[in-house]
Formats: sequence, structure tokens, C-alpha cells
Amino acid sequence: MSRAALVLTWCLGAPAVAAVPGLTLRWSAPAGCPTPTQVEDAVERQLSGAKAEPPLTVTGRVAPSGDGRWQVELRNALGGERTLTGATCTAVSAAAVVVVALMVDPLAVAEVPVLDAPPPVRFSLGLWASADTHSVPALTPGLGLTVGLRWPVGLGLELQGQGFLPQSTMTTPGATLTLVTGAVAARWDFALGPFFLAPVVALEAGGLRGRSFGLSDPAVNTAPWLAGRAGLALGFVWRWLRVGLRAEALVPITRPRFTAGGVGELATPGVVGGRGAFTVELLFPPRDGPPGRN
Repeated sequence: MSRAALVLTWCLGAPAVAAVPGLTLRWSAPAGCPTPTQVEDAVERQLSGAKAEPPLTVTGRVAPSGDGRWQVELRNALGGERTLTGATCTAVSAAAVVVVALMVDPLAVAEVPVLDAPPPVRFSLGLWASADTHSVPALTPGLGLTVGLRWPVGLGLELQGQGFLPQSTMTTPGATLTLVTGAVAARWDFALGPFFLAPVVALEAGGLRGRSFGLSDPAVNTAPWLAGRAGLALGFVWRWLRVGLRAEALVPITRPRFTAGGVGELATPGVVGGRGAFTVELLFPPRDGPPGRN
């Protein structure tokens, strides 16, 4: 990956962390580097319970140095500055942990910590229990599978497949409709401790199968289905497990009309519908660490 690409993937803003009493650490680094949480935990281990007296704010910014190496610029609110360079992002981050610990307590026993950079991409495999309104004549449950990719910056892509139970109109003659879909979805996760909130957009395609009843000559037809979806996902992450709820609005781009000669329209999907789901996903590779680290 080029240096320009790394700069473009910087985390937005500089998250503030304060596991050490009195210390506010603002850490900014490109994707693939040790995260603010990892750096925070490493500083806390270096200090072994010590606190910053007086309170201290330290800002750290990691970037490629332009010669194939990496550098971290450290500044504190008292006017102190320090620039460290190294062969890798992980190496300069580890050195910065030592320097920050010594800023808080010059007598701290400082050893270069072991920091593992987060994997650039995580994979997910999930099971959905879902419900759909207005695509078929009544609220209908369904099941689905999803596979996904998630980058450290929060962007995620998903491939989804769902099938819904047949539902019939309340009138006779009428029709029984069955919906099967596949979708491509994009999401952007915002971590809130162990919890997440993610806007989601999706485009789905599939087939809507209609079977008439109450007629002397019943017919079966399958029409193409295309719809856009948008909504929110929320839930929590614990190491290798992500559990959540999802609520989305659905707008059919195609609205197949199921009709019968001499009777007219038997069933047509609504102009706007809703989709909800309870999701359970496995994340690969598993993320080591205490509960609540996304």
C-alpha cells in the first residue's frame, strides 16, 4: 500500500483515551497500526497503577516519514515535544508508549512493550432471523445468511441471502407470494465501547413467486424483484462474536403485479416496506483482549 493510501485511511479525529488517571492520550494512526486502545493499555501496564500528577494531555500522531520508515510526533500540554522514528508503525508506537509512560512518571520501569497491529481486514459469517412487511400480503418471517468484510476504519461490505415464508392474501380468489432475495450491503460502524451503531444501505435482487388460488385454473408465476434498503444496525461485539438488531426501510424498484383474467389484480407489493432482523455473526480472526474491545 502506498504512503498516500495510508494517509487517506487515517482514523477521523484523534480518539481520547484515559485509562491512566490524570492522563488524556490522543492517538492518531493509519489503519493497520496499533489502535488507540492498544496504546492506552500498554501505557497503563508500564505505569502499574501510577497516575498523572498534575494532569497531563499527550497527543501522538503516527505517519510514514517519507523515506520508507515511520515516525511518531509526541506533544504534551506542557510544551514538550518528541519525534521518534522506526522501521515499522508498530515499532514507533511501542517506543511512544515508553516515552508517554516516562512523561507521566520519570521513575517508571519502562520496557519496550509488545504491540500487535490489528489485522487489516476481518471476515464475518452470520445467521439472520428476519421479518418483512409489505413485500408480501402479510408480515412474514424469514431466515438468511451473510458473509462480510470489515476494515479497521469501520467500513464494511456484506453479501446477504434471505428467504421468506409464503403468505396469502385474505381474499378469494387471491394469491400466495414467496420472496427469495440476495443483496449487497455497505455499512459504517461507529464503536461505542463494546457496542456499535452502523448506518446500512443495500441493494437487493431476487424473485417474487406468486401462486393463485380460488380459481378454476390456478397459475404460478415468478417475477424479478429489485429493491433498495436503508437503515441502522446496532448491537455489541465481544471478541469473535457480534450480536445485533437491524431495522431498515425498503423501497421496491420493481413492483410485480399478480393478476388473473376476469378477476384483475390479486396481489402487489407495497410502495414502501420494512425489514427487521436479529443477527448473530462470527468474526475472523478472533480479536484477543478483554470484553468490550471492538
